[in-house]
Amino acid sequence: MGVIIVLDTQIRDAGVPIDGVSDRGDGTYRVDFRPEATPAQRSQAAAIAAAFDPVAEQVALDALAAGKAAVRSGAIGWFTSNPGALALFDLPVATLETEINTLVDVSLPLVSGPNRVKWKRLLMGLAVAVRVLVKREGLG
Repeated sequence: MGVIIVLDTQIRDAGVPIDGVSDRGDGTYRVDFRPEATPAQRSQAAAIAAAFDPVAEQVALDALAAGKAAVRSGAIGWFTSNPGALALFDLPVATLETEINTLVDVSLPLVSGPNRVKWKRLLMGLAVAVRVLVKREGLG
């Protein structure tokens, strides 16, 4: 993902209706607004674009990519040295979800309400991601 997409996303996330953003090559950016964009939204997008630091964003993107590669490498190494753990990710999704719900209920008794649901969703998402990684890398 290039830095221009980061700027595009920041403007869209601010609720500004745009068709897209392009780099003019001179340190400034062109924002193509949708017809319904108000003057206030256009000003907001201009402020976001003016404050955008492509160098810092590229550093962040590079760090994210390096972090993902390290996690991927570490996960593969862990599963390679702990093959019994792979059995957990071969469980049917419903069974895996039940195991995760039990884990959260037993391990995080003080977490309640929406935070409990967030933890369950987070762990389920991680489990699904690991399942995909395991299958893609041919570990399971």
